[in-house]
Amino acid sequence: MDRMEKDCDEMRTMLNMLKAALEEKHEGPSLSSSRSQTLHGGEAQATPKDVIDMLPFSSSEALQQFDELLQYLEYRKPLLDKLKRIGGETHKETVHNCMSAIIRPELATSLSWTGKGPVDRPNTAIGSLRLTKIVMDASFEFWKLTDHFTKKEITKWLAKCKRQSRRVATQNDQTQLVH
Repeated sequence: MDRMEKDCDEMRTMLNMLKAALEEKHEGPSLSSSRSQTLHGGEAQATPKDVIDMLPFSSSEALQQFDELLQYLEYRKPLLDKLKRIGGETHKETVHNCMSAIIRPELATSLSWTGKGPVDRPNTAIGSLRLTKIVMDASFEFWKLTDHFTKKEITKWLAKCKRQSRRVATQNDQTQLVH
């Protein structure tokens, strides 16, 4: 139970930082000097570095708020720089590593490129998010991959996360039956 409470507290902190950064951007710099956010228990400004350091995200709300911040160059550039440093031994591995650096696998199970999913579990669309364009840009700079190829690899990564999640759930169900 402690672990779950700690995870919830971390998620609340991340959401508060993202909300403050968005408010600061939308309300203008005149309010930024008085606006502060709690970061790991202390008072601090929500800087682009702070936001990038919160990656990977495990909530759809945090992911959406982060994507809103990516309309600003000061948030896009650090993310692109981080993704370019990640790389991989193959083009496929590079795209998968970049996605893993932004989104936790448990969140990926509720995402799809178009947002289509089962009626009982609709997915959040990531195809139109700014962050996918940044992954495409990083893939192009690293491997000269086309957007089409990167999109296919992102879709494969999402499907892989969903398969792994189902496999873990099945193993957990089997373990509970044994005990």
